[in-house]
Amino acid sequence: MTKRTLELGAAVLVAALFAFLFFEALGYRGRSSYVPSAATGLGVAMCLFWVISVMRLSPEEGNARLPVTRSDLQQFALIVLTGILYLLGFAWIGFFTSTIIVVPFLAAALGYRNWNVLVFTTLGFVILLYGVFRLLLSVPLPREAIFALFGG
Repeated sequence: MTKRTLELGAAVLVAALFAFLFFEALGYRGRSSYVPSAATGLGVAMCLFWVISVMRLSPEEGNARLPVTRSDLQQFALIVLTGILYLLGFAWIGFFTSTIIVVPFLAAALGYRNWNVLVFTTLGFVILLYGVFRLLLSVPLPREAIFALFGG
């Protein structure tokens, strides 16, 4: 498979997903559509720039063969499976708990070993998400299962 074929296919698929989500977000009532519409619209725009950059590749770069190894496929499967489990975790154990588990797990599984950075990045990401969803947007999120253990 060539670099141009792989990237063009990926850019078009991701753009189609963002376009679908964009039109879904436009159906939200009132101001609740602003952030998802902006985010998905930005995603579509970024994918279009991606397509343009792929089309501008030189013939040597664009036609370069990209060997796909077993390790590449395993990492891809790991990322997809982790993403699915992350989404399922929202409902089962809560949004923030899932994030605290998944972010360091996936980074470590992909080979990142600086544990101090993993811990601080994960906590910073969760604090940022809390600030955006709870404080800024006042979005109700699924209940955190861990609070039930402490009577909350």
